[in-house]
Amino acid sequence: MATISKELCLKLALGGLALSGVLISASSHAATGAPGSASFQAPFFSGVDSFQRLKDASDAIYSDGSVKTLLKSDVAHSLALSQRVTAPEVETTKFQHFFKGIEVIGSVSFHHLGAAGSQIRNQLALFDLNLTPTVSVEDAVQLARGMVGDRLVDTVPELKILPSFGQAHARLIYWIGLEENELEGGRDILVDAHSGQVIADMPRDLTLAPIQVYSTRGTANIRMSGPIGGKGMGYQIHAEGLSPFRETSFVSGSCQVVDAKSGAPLSINLSACAHVVVNSRKTAQADASALKAATNSRAVLAYFKNTHNRDSYDNRGSDVVSLVHIGAKFSNAFWSSDKKMMAYGDGDGLEFRDFTSALDVAGHEMTHGVTSETAKLIYMDESGALSEAFSDIFGKMIANDGTWVMGKKLFTDPNSKGIRDLANPGNLTVDAGDGIEKPYPAHMRDRFPSSGSCGRSNDNCWVHVNATIPGHAAYLVAKAIGNRKTEKLYYLVLTQYLHQQSSFVSAAAATLDACKQLYDRSTCEKVDGAFAQVGL
Repeated sequence: MATISKELCLKLALGGLALSGVLISASSHAATGAPGSASFQAPFFSGVDSFQRLKDASDAIYSDGSVKTLLKSDVAHSLALSQRVTAPEVETTKFQHFFKGIEVIGSVSFHHLGAAGSQIRNQLALFDLNLTPTVSVEDAVQLARGMVGDRLVDTVPELKILPSFGQAHARLIYWIGLEENELEGGRDILVDAHSGQVIADMPRDLTLAPIQVYSTRGTANIRMSGPIGGKGMGYQIHAEGLSPFRETSFVSGSCQVVDAKSGAPLSINLSACAHVVVNSRKTAQADASALKAATNSRAVLAYFKNTHNRDSYDNRGSDVVSLVHIGAKFSNAFWSSDKKMMAYGDGDGLEFRDFTSALDVAGHEMTHGVTSETAKLIYMDESGALSEAFSDIFGKMIANDGTWVMGKKLFTDPNSKGIRDLANPGNLTVDAGDGIEKPYPAHMRDRFPSSGSCGRSNDNCWVHVNATIPGHAAYLVAKAIGNRKTEKLYYLVLTQYLHQQSSFVSAAAATLDACKQLYDRSTCEKVDGAFAQVGL
């Protein structure tokens, strides 16, 4: 049997079998008796101490058939304890896969313990790969800077392995984090360490809707120091727990700089902000947008606390920071993982209202914060689309307005169809490139295909567009089993069952596994049927 140290530095050897690129998976479900699966009855959490449960989890993984098969080979592959989440219904212990000490992104082993007993879910990619980079780290940094302009690296570039699950392929990459600058927030660039190809250019400011990028040559560095958009100020709202709120404002020119042509925010200096509402008491500076943002923050915090017993986005009670009046007539909202804040634009006044107008928008943005603390979904392709989908799903659960249309209240036209429609995705269209409009997809057969590189020109491989496939599946799940069961299920999936590179297929399978820990067979069959309707 495997043993672990009290420092929780357990490492399990995984054999380096000659099964290059193969996806190895196993799952055991005590409640369902899945054919060929091994299982044991979970102990009551109150009857077994935490350390013993952790040891039991490691022993279960170590004894799993797939892992034991791997152990017959060498020790080039290993698992290290990476995360443990304990909730009333399920406790999850996650182990990260390393190959010769290098992290294999999204390659993980889960042990879940709950009412259905023990579940072991392995998503482990094996491959043959030359681990000696052809491209130097200096050259990789220059390639990354070439994508976004000259800016400083904010973390030491790391070598990682990016596997293609289900294919005999993996890439050695540099993960390069670049600092924010006057134009935008920080970005993470993935560069192939052998070919030098930029695989992905991922923003840390995650938006409600795709941002169209135009050249700022000649105007990007124009700074406005006077009143912005007729407001003269913007606001930052802090919320500590459910109360009190500490709202702060910032004087335009010192707290934000706006591009004179596009109205996009160029720079934010939070330290220059002044309080406008202190301990729930507003000052003369507080306007309707600041108060609405505070109300939104309170509602989102209350939802996660009352429904999921989650204390703020990070479950550690951190302040929820919101900024309003971002930019000048800026028609979007975003979550900044750099600044750990929500930001709202005022809208253009023609098509869009103030983005604080919609509670589902606030819920969407704060859910990005939850995702960044839990599943840590990589913001490109299907994993990025899942990030958007979960934000849409919880945005609608929080708003609880009887519709599945995202952002309908943002529009000045009362007959607007909103930004995305999870019930009927095809009601809205999106520019698929070359001026071609296509409906948002509701089925895998209509999924927008990925390209070789994910970046600004293709919405990071269509994260906002393909999000309506899992989003529509969630609508169908809710229609089949009700909102209360759905939100509980999806929260468990987001916080315990996903990994960085989760795909639509693996997320659907994870949802079914999670369902078996919470609900009966009949309910889970309905969930399965909902996914089948979207091709999953």
